[in-house]
Amino acid sequence: NAAGTFVLVAQAKEGSTLSANSNEVTITIVCAPHINDPIDGDNKITDCTTPFTVSGTAAAGTDEIILYKKVGATLTKLDTSPVTITVTNGAWSATVDPTQVALNAAGTFVLVAQAKEGSTLSANSNEVTITIVCAPHINDPIDGDNKITDCTSPFTVTGTSAPGTDQIILYKKVGATLTQLTTSPATIAPAADGTWSATVDPTQAALGAGTFVLVGQAKEGSTLSAKSNEVTITIVCAPHINDP
Repeated sequence: NAAGTFVLVAQAKEGSTLSANSNEVTITIVCAPHINDPIDGDNKITDCTTPFTVSGTAAAGTDEIILYKKVGATLTKLDTSPVTITVTNGAWSATVDPTQVALNAAGTFVLVAQAKEGSTLSANSNEVTITIVCAPHINDPIDGDNKITDCTSPFTVTGTSAPGTDQIILYKKVGATLTQLTTSPATIAPAADGTWSATVDPTQAALGAGTFVLVGQAKEGSTLSAKSNEVTITIVCAPHINDP
């Protein structure tokens, strides 16, 4: 059964005659579980508003499965729901909050699992590498009241993201279409605490005069997050009177 505690004994045989039983030796068998790969369809967690599901298999009769983040040889136990992951007919499943401290809502992580039988832990399962990138937040209002009336200088857009986020990208959103905005700096790199800031030239081709919806996405490697909150701004630049 590959899982459980068992008592082993031996007998000697001489011809057809069996001896009495030997001494008893109690052993515990707990085999490594398996994590189904990919997680969440593509091992990319981009919607951090709900926990993601990790599932797998284990030997029937296994008491418990424990999930970890693995960095080098160090295993950090993850918070899961349910707290105690049990095995039913050789299968198990749990949800994991990507915003918990051990994951930090941003980064690439290796997940492994161990089976537990009594106090005995199995070897590590297969490793599954996931990327977590949570949507950033744009501070609202922009420029005090979301009205850009001085077009002689760029306006500032600020916000927050998960600590460790690689990059923020700003867009103009029209329906489902996103048009990346030119910003300064060109690559918006959040600070260590996740805060970020960039300036935007209101006269660039993607903007000009009008009312626009701005959104942001976080980027981790090549993986983009879900979209941030939407902030609606109005740009109205001063006209010019021909003189004379």
